[in-house]
Amino acid sequence: MKNYIGAIDQGTTSTRSWCLTSRAYRAVVQKEHEQILSKPGWVEHDPLEILRRTEEVIADALEQRGLRASDLAAIGITISGRPPSCGSADRQAGCECDCLQTCGCG
Repeated sequence: MKNYIGAIDQGTTSTRSWCLTSRAYRAVVQKEHEQILSKPGWVEHDPLEILRRTEEVIADALEQRGLRASDLAAIGITISGRPPSCGSADRQAGCECDCLQTCGCG
């Protein structure tokens, strides 16, 4: 029986990965990614860098525990608990974010 769950959190400034059991975190890895400030109030990211960071943090978390991907029963993914268009440092979607927050969606 597979006893581990993988988790990935994609945040505005970094990507994190965990390997955990029902009782405790067993590995935690975090890697930052570049913040591209192309205009005042805008934050952009290189999607290929995010993909690389995601692959790296998963591999590092598994390695910390001596696990392989086949040891995971499931993987959960989150984007820091908010819709991707509403990054906390990104004002380009300000109106949409205000609307989402008003209706309780963001």
